[in-house]
Amino acid sequence: MTTSQNPKSPEDLSTKAGASVDSLPANPKTWAPHSSMVRCSPRARRERLLETMKIQEGLGFDCRACPGECCTSKSNSIKIDDIEAYEIYSHLVASGLWTEGLIRKLRDCICDYRLDVEIPSFGSRPNLRRTYTCPFYAKASNGPFGCSLPRDVRPLGCLAFNPTREHSRGLVDQCASDVATLAQQAELNENGQATHKIQEKRPIPIALIWCQVLFPAAPPKNFGPICSPPEGSKKT
Repeated sequence: MTTSQNPKSPEDLSTKAGASVDSLPANPKTWAPHSSMVRCSPRARRERLLETMKIQEGLGFDCRACPGECCTSKSNSIKIDDIEAYEIYSHLVASGLWTEGLIRKLRDCICDYRLDVEIPSFGSRPNLRRTYTCPFYAKASNGPFGCSLPRDVRPLGCLAFNPTREHSRGLVDQCASDVATLAQQAELNENGQATHKIQEKRPIPIALIWCQVLFPAAPPKNFGPICSPPEGSKKT
C-alpha cells in the first residue's frame, strides 16, 4: 500500500531551526503565526469557552471522575491552528518547559502514531484523521491523569469537549463537543481581530515542532529524522 506524503526537509527553513526538520509534513510557508498577529491574550481568545466550562462545572458537569479518554488515542484527533500552536509554544518556553525531553516526546508521538504520513481517505475528508495520545496527557502529582497545560493556552477544541451529564465517567457517558460555544468563540475572535485566516490545522506535536523551526528559542541538539527506519532496514 502506498501513502501520499507532503514535502519534507524544506531547505529554506532547515538552517533556521538549528536542528533537523526532515520527516515533517506541511508547507512551512503557510505557517504564519507571530506575536504581532495575536492582538488578544490567550485567555481572551478562550473567554467564552472558559465561562461556559465554569458554569457547567458548577452544575456538576465536570471531568473529575473521568480517566481522560478524550486525550488518548482512543478518541483524540485534535488539530490546532497556527496561533494556538504559538500560544502553547510561548507558554512552554516562558515556563522553562521547552526542553529536549519534551521535544523528544513530541517527535516520538509523531512517529508512534505516524502523524507525519498522510493516508488518502475516500470519505468526506481528503486524508484520514489520525488519533493519538496527546503528549500533554499526564498524571498530576496529587491526582489523576489529565491535561498538563493550563486552560489559558489549551486548544479551543479541547476546551469545547465536555461532559453532557453530571459526574461523567468518560466517553461512556457521552461527552461531546460544544459546537455552538466554539462557534461563538471563533466569531468573537474574528470580530476582535484576534486571529487570521487559517491555512491549515495540524496535530499538536507537528504544530509545535514547526514553532521550534520558525521561532527557535533554544535550538535543541540535532535529533536526526523524526521517524528513523528500523535498524537494518532501508529507508524508502
